[in-house]
Amino acid sequence: MESYVSGVKAAQGSGAQVFKVLSDMNNIQRIKSKIEEKVKDLETTTDTCSFSVPPFGSVSFKITSREPNNTVVYESVNSPMAFKLWAQIKEQSPVQSAIRLTLKVDLNFMMKSMLGGMLESGIDKVAEAIAKLPYSKI
Repeated sequence: MESYVSGVKAAQGSGAQVFKVLSDMNNIQRIKSKIEEKVKDLETTTDTCSFSVPPFGSVSFKITSREPNNTVVYESVNSPMAFKLWAQIKEQSPVQSAIRLTLKVDLNFMMKSMLGGMLESGIDKVAEAIAKLPYSKI
């Protein structure tokens, strides 16, 4: 499996607030309007999320581990590539936390050469977007 790690991003929220949002997949519904151009057929439960991304196809993943105020682990259920994603949270103060994402994805050599650079920059963009969420309002 290949690993891609984001930079550490500052989020405006306590560790508990950030964890509460990231550990419940239903919170994705709150930002649905911002992602509906790219994502279709979004369905969520507390533990699962599924959607389709044309032209890649359907993706489903679930939360496989939660460590309160510290880590949430997501794992693919149905995806063109098997993956695991760790969201690490470290409270810096009562109103700010640091977030870092680590993606481990199963890529063959050809897929790594085609997607590696995109995943490397993409994980950082996803971490940045997650850090900008209004945690105190969710």
